[in-house]
Amino acid sequence: MDKERFEEIKAEFKWAVKQGHAMTLSHNSIDWLFSTVEEQQKEIEKLRWIKNTAIEQIDVTQNRNERLEKENERLRVVEQAYEAMKKAL
Repeated sequence: MDKERFEEIKAEFKWAVKQGHAMTLSHNSIDWLFSTVEEQQKEIEKLRWIKNTAIEQIDVTQNRNERLEKENERLRVVEQAYEAMKKAL
């Protein structure tokens, strides 16, 4: 959103309210506001999708890490047993 354009429209609206006028925003200003809001809604949906995808990937990674940690622990136990058997021989 063009912040300057938004501030201009806001000032125009506030001026009209102070003057006791009915809404005096131009058709162009209203169109600009609507199109900007629509763009922002699309961006919000895109960001929500990115966030949800990231959360899913985090879950997948955490599950993989948990499996790998369990596998590493199992392999440590096997290695310790192997070392103990080597010493016994």
